Amino acid sequence: MVGLKKSRIRELEAAGEFPGGGFGARSVRWLQSEILEYIQSRPAA
Repeated sequence: MVGLKKSRIRELEAAGEFPGGGFGARSVRWLQSEILEYIQSRPAA
């Protein structure tokens, strides 16, 4: 949905610039509403 690699998403999460995902030790999930909010908050290219 956001067109970012996993490593970049992890970097943004650590910096507090991407919604933190969470689920288990080997899987990650994000709420769709949080991802859509993130997309809308980004400047248009």
